[in-house]
Amino acid sequence: CATASGFFAAVQFGVIAIGKKIEAAKIDCSDCPEQERLNHEFDDFGSYMTSFGIGTGILTLLYLGAFGSVERCQGRKSPALHFQTLRVPGSVAGWCWVCANVFQSAAVNRGGTSVMGPSNTAIQLLSSGVWGLLYYREIRSPNRVCAW
Repeated sequence: CATASGFFAAVQFGVIAIGKKIEAAKIDCSDCPEQERLNHEFDDFGSYMTSFGIGTGILTLLYLGAFGSVERCQGRKSPALHFQTLRVPGSVAGWCWVCANVFQSAAVNRGGTSVMGPSNTAIQLLSSGVWGLLYYREIRSPNRVCAW
């Protein structure tokens, strides 16, 4: 799963970079309405994020539908969503994910895929490791904690 996650994250930013390059090649001026339109289309907090959010919502519904269908075909009930239990923590986690994705995309747009992609991944790796170490206590040996 981690390999697929890294691969698709890289593809996501690659698609943005290629799309931006293709569209920019169609424009032969630096300060014109077409350039302004291009800037808005690939704006960190604008059109791209809206279409990304819509695509994510559609894909999530398709994934849940496919998962539920497989469960039903095997004669099992679909798992309960536990909305009452997870509404606050799930919503907070969702907002954190959205904010992370927006800022990660903004960093890649400003700093470039080859610099910000690995930087974002490194920060995610360290943040996840610190959570595992301090909150979940996945490593308990003092020697191993110091080595980490």
